Amino acid sequence: MHFGGAASKLLFLEITESCQVKDAFGMLLVRDYVSHMASEVVKRLIEGNQIECKAPEAVTQRVRQRMMEELTVEDRLNDEVREILIQHQDEMRRTGVSYQEMYKKVKAQLARDRKLVLR
Repeated sequence: MHFGGAASKLLFLEITESCQVKDAFGMLLVRDYVSHMASEVVKRLIEGNQIECKAPEAVTQRVRQRMMEELTVEDRLNDEVREILIQHQDEMRRTGVSYQEMYKKVKAQLARDRKLVLR
């Protein structure tokens, strides 16, 4: 694959546990729509001579997979935060620390450490 010109701009999306996606306006988008968006991105990049590729289907699959990974990054982070807090639950009870407060702090620290931008 060969890239040329500027990269395409994508909407910020938020994945929900049911594998549906909410856009910035709160509208639900099903996983099939993510596949459609990936197809459209690749199609428009090819049509605009932004990329050249011999196997657009393979590129579309990689774009779709990457989009889903990006959409689920916060869900994976949330799972990790829960696991960390479970490991420290006895200490949190002893000290009387609020679960919600620690959740926010741990999540913010992990996001900072990984240089993630969360909504």
